[in-house]
Amino acid sequence: MQRHVIHLDNGEVVEFTGELVAESHAETPKDPRTVAVDVLRVYRTDQGRYMLVMERSVKVRAKTFCLGFNSVDDVEDYVALDHTLREAARELGRSVRQGFGEQDTDDEE
Repeated sequence: MQRHVIHLDNGEVVEFTGELVAESHAETPKDPRTVAVDVLRVYRTDQGRYMLVMERSVKVRAKTFCLGFNSVDDVEDYVALDHTLREAARELGRSVRQGFGEQDTDDEE
């Protein structure tokens, strides 16, 4: 069992010892750019009770791009231009190579 510390919006802190027994995620579109993301977690406490933790956040799509590249390396290099996305770029490249294999093409879409 683990110690959990939950920070509520009103500034209160709820602490309990327990284990996560279930988790569910839901995304609800609010408008073309905004999605509400709900995460529901149920814990079984060390006292045998159940603790429900509900979190809601909002994702806002700021920009959408669609770019064509000739290779996975080119995709990786482009994404990595934003230094905050370098690790994500490497992971993206690894996933593509493991899942689909490298396929270069001269065709442009």
